[in-house]
Amino acid sequence: MVAHLRIRAPTHLRLCTFMHLQVRAFTHPAYALGPSPPNASTLPGIDDNLHRNLGKLHRMAGPNDLNLHAPPTTEDASSLRSARFVIIIAILITYAGLLSADFTSWDDYNTLARNPQFNPPGLHTLIHYATHEHMNLYVPVTYAVWTAVALLAHNPAPAGALGPADASTTLAAMPFHAANILLHILTSLIVLHVLQRLRFRVWPACFGTLAFALHPVQVESLGWISGLKDLLAWTLALASIALALRASSARPGSIVSVPADRRVWFGSALLFVLALLAKPSVVVAPLVFLVLLIAVRNTDPLISVLRSAWKPVVIGLFISALAVVGSRFVQPQSSFVDAPAIPLRPVVALDTLGFYLHKIVWPVDLTFDYSRPPRAVIESRAYFMTSIAPLLILLLVIVLARRGLRQPACLAAVALLGVLPVLGLISFDMQQYSTPADHYLYPSLLALGWLIAFFAARSKPALTIATSLLLILWAVMSSRQTDVWQNSITLYEHRLAIDDQSWPAHQGLAAHFVENAKTPDDLERALHHAERATEINPNFALGFISKSNALRRLGRTDEALRAGQQASQLEPDDPATLANLTALLADHARNLDATGHTEDAAQYRLEAIRIGQRAAKLFPDDPDAQLNLGLAFLDADRPEEAVAPLDRAIHLRPTHIPSLKARAAAEEARRQPTPATPPTP
Repeated sequence: MVAHLRIRAPTHLRLCTFMHLQVRAFTHPAYALGPSPPNASTLPGIDDNLHRNLGKLHRMAGPNDLNLHAPPTTEDASSLRSARFVIIIAILITYAGLLSADFTSWDDYNTLARNPQFNPPGLHTLIHYATHEHMNLYVPVTYAVWTAVALLAHNPAPAGALGPADASTTLAAMPFHAANILLHILTSLIVLHVLQRLRFRVWPACFGTLAFALHPVQVESLGWISGLKDLLAWTLALASIALALRASSARPGSIVSVPADRRVWFGSALLFVLALLAKPSVVVAPLVFLVLLIAVRNTDPLISVLRSAWKPVVIGLFISALAVVGSRFVQPQSSFVDAPAIPLRPVVALDTLGFYLHKIVWPVDLTFDYSRPPRAVIESRAYFMTSIAPLLILLLVIVLARRGLRQPACLAAVALLGVLPVLGLISFDMQQYSTPADHYLYPSLLALGWLIAFFAARSKPALTIATSLLLILWAVMSSRQTDVWQNSITLYEHRLAIDDQSWPAHQGLAAHFVENAKTPDDLERALHHAERATEINPNFALGFISKSNALRRLGRTDEALRAGQQASQLEPDDPATLANLTALLADHARNLDATGHTEDAAQYRLEAIRIGQRAAKLFPDDPDAQLNLGLAFLDADRPEEAVAPLDRAIHLRPTHIPSLKARAAAEEARRQPTPATPPTP
């Protein structure tokens, strides 16, 4: 057995030491493959001169250039336990404020809180999301985790005991926030392991991990309950990468190469498949693995690294390609994404990169919606300024790479690959609001952790103090940012405090004030925000729905009907649009009856039933569509026909008070005697 050293040192010292080790390797049993390297205790026959040469060689080469690791000591193991403890405590203290936060209407209601499949959760939930997409995403592994959490969070409270009458939920928010925090802790510990693989000692790696864990842009991923899909996907992907790195490089404490354990490769592949089923945007994970492996084996010839890694990378990319093709078939593309022409997409990507660099360096005014859809960026020509920084960094990386410095190039590549699927080169749903979003930065902050670990490893007191202060500052900023994610009002009002141009924030507040209105002033506030949302984006149907609901509750039914019809013109096949229009037509018919226009009222009732039947047929699992159809039948004095849709609405949402009241009214109407029909002469 030949012991191989990968070193940079004067040729005579390298050859002398290598030949000495080579001779002893054939004769001494302690050089057999194993978890511990040869040292003075295991090789008593090796003279002191050899050890002095090895020590000199190690000092000249440095720990990053010599693949000769000292065996782990009790002190190292103790430091590692302490570092893990520090990371866990820091995360818990920083993000503890999220445990008191509620669901927000930014996807959380449709995803979980008011999702009939989770009311109650069970085996049917798993089966449904294993066979169906939801909100244009097929993520069965994420929904499996949500189902497990929902079983803990489910509160089978009696009807009438749950918040607003038309917005009851049986789920508590705290277990979902706790799940996000626990996943973030697990991911951070994996990041610590990866940084150690990159040859950082325990405490520099700990500093880098804290940078990854505590940077303020991470708050969105943890505070947004629906953001678990990003957390889970990258937790699984980074675990897969860590296993692949273990299988592709020498074991710590060994100076010889070892054959990869097939079970490790199988575990890595399985984790990667699960990550893709948690969220397909992790398709770049095989390339992240390759870049990290090049950095880990930075003293090996590049061609040697590529030869040893090409099989797992190609297999991983093949699996990624299958996931991309499959997602295009399973996940429908939103009709609201106004994707720019292909030649302009690199411009959008550069602008997004520049925006992300700005937020990493200066993490203030962080929010859920940056109002930077592709069209707005191109029309404003803001990309001229935001593109400068990423282009300069790219030029610097190229210069350093040409000089043989792999590490900066690898670090930049990890940062880029983390956000590559969501830079706008390929259109995606979020672009109807904004191309950049904080939660997309989650994997790329591994590169930030790497950079901070590099500075922390310099062993200079001034750098250590500066890095510590920076981490404390980020932790304080992140802790304050958790206040933004407490509920829908705090989320949307924070966004509008930055500027008044976010139509999702205006729409969110309009829907909230309509739903929770206690006074006419609340309805006027709702109307103001709805009108502002439709001014900013006149193609936004949901804004017109909120406007119609506010006008309807203010008694301005004619205006409400016109707003509902505008929404229907924008989205003629949307369940919310059709359900809303059904209710508006029924209301208008009642007003016509009150003014004596009975014939016109009958026509509007028939139109309400027709649209309600269409909505219920197109969307049989939408409880509002079923409820409004039942109400339309009741309003037309057809209680027998109202029973079926109302029963369906209650089945989908058992604690919903308006559905239960409507069903009781239908039953009462059925029991009343029908007036005798006079005989036909």
